[in-house]
Amino acid sequence: MTFLVTRPREQYPADALAGIAGDARGRLRAAAWLAQLAYEDDAAKVDSIARDWSLRRILSRAPRVLALPWQPETRLHVLEPAGGTAGPSVVTVCGTDPLRFANWVTNLNVMPAAGGVHSGFLAALDAAWPDLEPVLRERAGPVWIVGHSLGAAIAALGALRACETLALTPEAVYAFGMPRVGGEAFAARYEALLGARTLRLVHGHDVVPRLPPDGIGFRHVGRRLTCAHGARFDPAATAAARDEEPLPPQTLPGLFMDTLRLVLPLFETLRDDPVGLATGLLPAMIADHLPDRYCAACSP
Repeated sequence: MTFLVTRPREQYPADALAGIAGDARGRLRAAAWLAQLAYEDDAAKVDSIARDWSLRRILSRAPRVLALPWQPETRLHVLEPAGGTAGPSVVTVCGTDPLRFANWVTNLNVMPAAGGVHSGFLAALDAAWPDLEPVLRERAGPVWIVGHSLGAAIAALGALRACETLALTPEAVYAFGMPRVGGEAFAARYEALLGARTLRLVHGHDVVPRLPPDGIGFRHVGRRLTCAHGARFDPAATAAARDEEPLPPQTLPGLFMDTLRLVLPLFETLRDDPVGLATGLLPAMIADHLPDRYCAACSP
């Protein structure tokens, strides 16, 4: 993956997973950093971070070197507890790298496939399933499936397929900045099996959860948890049932200011590395979608 989505090694906190067996806030923080880890494709770096987190990498899936530009580039890691430690095994799925053409082909292939599912997301799961399925079949303990953006959409589809074809029900699915994945029939099927186990997080003005539009039949899955721009997620505010993105009432001056925040640079950053500083030039609708913003919003 490119420098736009990876992070410097020193920015991965050694205690990121310290609360994975604790309360909801600790699990949120752990899931956010696990979703960020999916963007790393340097095996030595991933293994080093995994050791800090008492995990062991058992699979890294990357696309074939000679893959055609329109073939899905689905990347993921599977990790399990190391050294006798307790905790879930984790499937973490990589999201969109803005500099990877194949990712955009996947995202824009919105025509519904069988079952009313986004064709691009389904093709991305199909590409990775032959590598992922045998590893999932071997899991005896609890499993988390996590992802950010495109990775969240693939994670949700993978969780449902594991449930329906492997009789493996993930303990939790964490979806950060997830786009809509399928139509009403798909959403109903998903909710019946995994709705209560799926947490769909939306940060600030993030535009991606508004896509593809519900006006063309796409629906969300899971329990929604939102927070304001620059705020922290409060697990107690999780929606009780599946819903779509709300459009809160606004006064005319408030709507004008929100529109300015969406399209103008905020000059805010959470990191002091060059890429992190450059994100301050992004409008809120894009900046609020970045994985580092989700990690910050899940911090204590």
